[in-house]
Amino acid sequence: GLVPQDMKLLGAQVVIRHGDRAPLMHLPGDEAPPLPCLVDARQFSHIPKLQNYEQVMAQAAQEYELGWWAMYPSRPECGEGQLTGQGAMQQVLSGLHLHQRYTEPPHSLPLDHSTVAIHSTIVSRTYQSALAFAFGLLPEFDRKQVKVQASHSFMFCDPESAPGSVCHCPGFESLRNQAVASCRGDGTVAQSLTTYEATAAKTLARVFGVSPAALPSPEGVMDGLSRYMCHSIPPPCVTTATNSSGRPCVSTTCIDAALMEPYLKFSVVATHGLMMRIAQGMHSHLLPGQTPLVALYSGHDTTLSPLLAALGLNDQVWPGYATRLVFELYRRAAGPDVPAQHFVRILLNGKPVTSQTVFCRAGSALSGGDDLCEFERFHSHVTSMKVHEFCASLGSSKAQSM
Repeated sequence: GLVPQDMKLLGAQVVIRHGDRAPLMHLPGDEAPPLPCLVDARQFSHIPKLQNYEQVMAQAAQEYELGWWAMYPSRPECGEGQLTGQGAMQQVLSGLHLHQRYTEPPHSLPLDHSTVAIHSTIVSRTYQSALAFAFGLLPEFDRKQVKVQASHSFMFCDPESAPGSVCHCPGFESLRNQAVASCRGDGTVAQSLTTYEATAAKTLARVFGVSPAALPSPEGVMDGLSRYMCHSIPPPCVTTATNSSGRPCVSTTCIDAALMEPYLKFSVVATHGLMMRIAQGMHSHLLPGQTPLVALYSGHDTTLSPLLAALGLNDQVWPGYATRLVFELYRRAAGPDVPAQHFVRILLNGKPVTSQTVFCRAGSALSGGDDLCEFERFHSHVTSMKVHEFCASLGSSKAQSM
């Protein structure tokens, strides 16, 4: 959506989930062939930049050695959890979308290697996703100038980069365990979920010719089946024991827990460091000449899901491959009697969701359908979080950072 003409875009913070990947779980008895890990841009012949992606990356890989992983999917077969060619294309398209939106009028941000910061977890699929996104975002891609900052934390928590943030505290693992336990809990919902899972397990066991006990958890089953759903591979079939309830019988993950108190508490603590980095990164946009203009964080579903929950944006839909969450900062120029104003805009996969966040509900967003909220509301919400006190209540008088 568009913003008022008197608004100037100052910068953006972008958090993505990696693109389509090969399954991490292998279902017993599943004889499906491995997914190809090659880029096929033939369907994008109308988009020159996508056509050039593989050639540019292959040339860069020959000229620039890196001690991590291959720069792009370039193997005949994908190993467990590796980014597919389809996943790389997802990220190039996502980066290209923001390139068109940010570098062209009315925003015209001067994006180049010096004004874009790239962060990635130390996993090949997030690293390759970050490079693919940057390839689409940057006007010119020069691998020698692209610097990917590695994070050992899936939540990008680094007290040195975001002073005052909490990365860990006593009782945090207990809080995580409570969140997981809340998936089962007790009561009708949990009992119904167990019933559907049992029905699905029996059906899948017959499909693959194994016992139900040999199957992994529901989320593991969904991960193993993703190759069929995401790559148009005919699924294994069985003609008996169908689920006639009309309700999904396999849970992708513990989505029901996402609105429960233990998961929300876990999310606030787990994402505090990343939220601080985003808030401080946006605050730096207020100062003239400060870079980067765009910061990219390439993470996982376990990065996006708690972040969305902490923002109040969880809609019980698990973040899919290449999910993109963007925090934009705008300035409204000062008038004769009005000082300059700054506003934040949050978009989930291109859809404005600012007014749905915990810091900008109850009519505090700007009117007119612009979905902008005063930046101070967001900044105050993040910096005033009593995470240290909460951590202390979990079992220690002082929160610990690591």
